[in-house]
Amino acid sequence: MPVRSFSTPRWQNTADILRHSDGNSVPSLGYRTVSSGVAPACPTWSDAVMQMCVQNIVQPRLDTLTDRLANLVASAQSELRDLERLVERSEARLEGRIATLESRNAVLADGCARAEQRERDLNTRIAGIAGDLLRTEPEKAGMMEELERRVREMSVRLDEAEEHTRRSTKHLRKLDERVEEEELRLKKQTQVAAWLEEEMRSKRDARSATALESRVVVLEDKLDGAVKAFAPEHLERQLVMLQTHAEEQRQQVQTATDQFQDLKQELQEHAELFQTREEHELDLRPVLETQETLTARVDDLNLRTGVFKVKMDGLEGRLEANMERTEAVRKPLEECFQQQLADRCGKLSGELLSRIEIVERRIDSAQESCDDAVDALARHAARERPDTWDSVQNMVPSWHRASVARPSEEHQDRSWSGRAHGKD
Repeated sequence: MPVRSFSTPRWQNTADILRHSDGNSVPSLGYRTVSSGVAPACPTWSDAVMQMCVQNIVQPRLDTLTDRLANLVASAQSELRDLERLVERSEARLEGRIATLESRNAVLADGCARAEQRERDLNTRIAGIAGDLLRTEPEKAGMMEELERRVREMSVRLDEAEEHTRRSTKHLRKLDERVEEEELRLKKQTQVAAWLEEEMRSKRDARSATALESRVVVLEDKLDGAVKAFAPEHLERQLVMLQTHAEEQRQQVQTATDQFQDLKQELQEHAELFQTREEHELDLRPVLETQETLTARVDDLNLRTGVFKVKMDGLEGRLEANMERTEAVRKPLEECFQQQLADRCGKLSGELLSRIEIVERRIDSAQESCDDAVDALARHAARERPDTWDSVQNMVPSWHRASVARPSEEHQDRSWSGRAHGKD
């Protein structure tokens, strides 16, 4: 509501009247004459005095009201700022925790992905190794069967060669014994032939020549047959045959020995291959153990991830519940605070309006009093100096001239007489 200003032409005219009036004249608040003895007690009116009075009355209350309103608004704003800071701090803390949990979850997801990738790689390698083993298993079984068959055949052939060698050795031993026996028989027959020759020489003279010759011829034939039967050439042929047969047997035995050596070499190679595979399996055993450990760790990690997800869900649920509870608590408080602030502002506004109305009424009453004082001063100036009535009428505002009447001569004489009496 606008405040009235006291710097109006009316108040300026009042000040001009006061300046043109005599120093001994005193303004009165009525139409009666005021004596000179009461003049010093009347106040002197001016715009500055009225403005100062009004300011002294109204300004402290306005300042107090303004300070109270400013304090209320400042306290409300400070509480709102504190509440906003608290909410922002809670949101920042919550966002930080959520970001930390998301980063940890991302790290765990990355670790799980890498573990799964390593597990897939290990499974691929193990599947390849198992496939190789499964592919080589039938070939290995066929090769082993073939090798066993060849070993059995070589064993049979070696047994046959050994048996044939034993038989040949036995036959050679028998032939040697027979040769020795024939040599002994040949020696005996030679001795018998020598003895017969001696006997024939001794009895040659006693027998006839024909009979002796015939017997000698028969004996010589027998001896030739025996010699031919046991001649060295025949024995040499048998020995050559036996040596040839023995050489063939030796070559067969050598061939069988070479085949056995080849088979042994091949078996050694297969044994080395089996040993290499066993070593490879031994080398793969830590990998398998590592895979089992890694699988267990992945399962544990999956379990922990599930527990972590459950905890995260619980934390999110608790956070949502806390946010809802905070919102439920904050909203009534905020509405109540806003309602209290609105009620307080309305109450203060009503008090301020009522006080401003009171001040306006007081200002109106003061203005009426000032108007009465101006009228009194104008009449007093007209009584004191009638020649200044026209100038006073010009100084008085047009809307107030009708209320200011020219005093009569009797009233003027009475005033001058009273004035003179007062001077005496």
